[in-house]
Amino acid sequence: MNKNTKMGVLFVGIWNLFLLILFGTYLIATKRPFEYFIDEETNGMISLAFLILWSAIWFAIGKHISKDIEAKKHFFKEQYPLIGNEETNKIIRNIYFLKLKAMLQMD
Repeated sequence: MNKNTKMGVLFVGIWNLFLLILFGTYLIATKRPFEYFIDEETNGMISLAFLILWSAIWFAIGKHISKDIEAKKHFFKEQYPLIGNEETNKIIRNIYFLKLKAMLQMD
């Protein structure tokens, strides 16, 4: 399994953990049974399809982000070959998250 696939699996795991905490908390807070989330018309097939579809989407997002970071890292290493791997990783991480922060800011 390559690094990009591992990142996709990590994103799927985080997404499913988030759903488990969110829906579990909702069920506990409202004291409803688990069957509340299973649609009666199709015996849960739509709920399962929703989970699989969103898991596939988050897998693709994680894989794409990993490929994007690797491409930027490779380009940066070509531009500045004297900088070590640890410093390169730190710089790329800072650049990536600063751009993400700037994109999400609503100033």
